[in-house]
Amino acid sequence: MEDNVILTPLLAFGFAALIYAGLRGTLSRNQCALMLLLLVLVELGNDSGTLIMPRADANLMKWLDQMRGNSDIAEFLKYQEPYPRAHVAAEEFAENWGAMHDIEMLGGSLASLTSNMQHIETWKLPDQLLWSVGYTISAQPRDDGDLAFTAASGLKVYRHAGVFPHAWAVHTLVQAPDPVAGRRMIEERLPEFHHMSYMLSPPPQLESCAKPDDVKLLQRSTDQVRIRAIMTCRGMVVLSDVFFPGWHTEIDGHTTPIFEVNEAMRGMVVPGGAHTLTMRYRPASAVVGGVLTLLGVSCALAVWWRGRDRLRVGRTQRGEEQLLKQTVQP
Repeated sequence: MEDNVILTPLLAFGFAALIYAGLRGTLSRNQCALMLLLLVLVELGNDSGTLIMPRADANLMKWLDQMRGNSDIAEFLKYQEPYPRAHVAAEEFAENWGAMHDIEMLGGSLASLTSNMQHIETWKLPDQLLWSVGYTISAQPRDDGDLAFTAASGLKVYRHAGVFPHAWAVHTLVQAPDPVAGRRMIEERLPEFHHMSYMLSPPPQLESCAKPDDVKLLQRSTDQVRIRAIMTCRGMVVLSDVFFPGWHTEIDGHTTPIFEVNEAMRGMVVPGGAHTLTMRYRPASAVVGGVLTLLGVSCALAVWWRGRDRLRVGRTQRGEEQLLKQTVQP
């Protein structure tokens, strides 16, 4: 355990003592504000040693410089399509470069990783194509894509043929006996996934139809996705984004469940006809946390208000007693 963690409970006790002193009238309002500011500064600086690095250290700065560089690659990718997704080959530079330039990457350094993505074989081309990764950034020549752009730094962008869109419709669902069998299907039968997906649980019933569907991604942000789907018959719209509890879907304003397909993607059963699918991220934990935060703030305000009234009454009583003593004295 790091030493700076020990300071956190001490700061919490200090904050509690500050509140108590303020309610008791031991400290004035200005004194409380000053002490609170000092506590906040100490808390913010508690972890600064691991976050702030010297700019003169070229070995440490190279990763940040790489993430800030190659802006011409980002401009090229954004010009190709609205929501490009790329991959960096052989760790040419940190994939967090995409976060700096608003380009979605298949990998990168993360604070956490969902368990359903832990075993996805993202280093294999079939999985990359299924997950809508249309471009690979590499310094070395590649034979799995066509050269599309050469950056000023010498890095090259290769475009893959056969990449899947971000959202598409399927009318066949199969149940894989285990995740390993499902991944083998992706590697050996990738073209079939334009019309088929697999689930690890019993799949819902779909309909087969000869005419093609029209599915288009209209909007995509961190917590909301909108899709237009013109379905010939009942099918499933697959979105190549990670399935995770907390996402909720509405079809034309009506709530519908989200299925976990292809091991980690989202799938929604959509009836025939023209529909608008809206997905929003509204996790129950965030709602509960917000309610508890509001409750805590409300309780703190109530305690402060009650303490202020008591303080006012106490001051009034002391003033009356002093006035009475002055009146009684000869």
